[in-house]
Amino acid sequence: MTFLKALTYVVLGLVSLHIAYAVAHYVVNNASFEPVYAENFEGSDFSKNSRVTMEVCCDHSMELTAPEGETGTAVKFRLQSDDSLIKNSKRSEYRLPAGHFGEEVWYRLRTYLPESWEDTEAAITVFQWHGVPDKLLFEGNRPPPTRLLFKDGDWYIPLGWDTRLLSNPWFELFGERRGTILWSAPAPRGAWEDWVFRITWATDDTGRMTVWRNGEKIADHDGPNTYRDLSAPYLKLGVYVPSWKTQPPDDVAVREMYFDDVWEVYPNKADTLPDDVKALIEAYRAKEASSG
Repeated sequence: MTFLKALTYVVLGLVSLHIAYAVAHYVVNNASFEPVYAENFEGSDFSKNSRVTMEVCCDHSMELTAPEGETGTAVKFRLQSDDSLIKNSKRSEYRLPAGHFGEEVWYRLRTYLPESWEDTEAAITVFQWHGVPDKLLFEGNRPPPTRLLFKDGDWYIPLGWDTRLLSNPWFELFGERRGTILWSAPAPRGAWEDWVFRITWATDDTGRMTVWRNGEKIADHDGPNTYRDLSAPYLKLGVYVPSWKTQPPDDVAVREMYFDDVWEVYPNKADTLPDDVKALIEAYRAKEASSG
């Protein structure tokens, strides 16, 4: 066998492996279309749902329970700074499959920070929509298009998007990467907060994102709102502190918080909706109509 022929086989093998990896990455991050996901954590083990992927390390990472003094059941996530790495970072989360472009989708999440939750400089992401990089184009992970994060006592909702075909710093043609802070405000302790996001994922002017907090509209964005990928972003929630991977904290080394009523709903594609989901969406649509 000549050197050139051997080199050709090696190159073809590497290309085939890369294509197989890219296809596998796409398949793993996607699932068959389901117009309604609505979890209230009452009377079921949500982690057994085929649409849920757990990203936890330990028995203490996740528990079905309620905050002290509260009734009902929620999911509590706990992250300790000495937990082992999950997906190459410090996290205790669960995630859903990738979403869909060009369709109106409603997300709801309720969050509860305990009274004992302390302020620190480390940024803590409590829910996010994570992009699905196009591995076929050698894209790596990027900051999530949007998320709710806690830092120095405040909530922040940053939004980023990239209209380029290839999200790499050295590829500056055919689009741009931009971002903004949609909203920020102090984060209360010892109380449930209700978050509703109405989103149409897109990398052009058809993109839409409206955010309500406890029934009050706090953000409205028209235009690009994600990366130009084959798949739309997927929802993750829990406790994620990436800085703990390289900088262990010298103060607060444990984080716990609660979630309830996690929804991902495509109302225009659903034949029927659960009564509580239908009532909430109708109420918010009525608010929008009455405000003009």
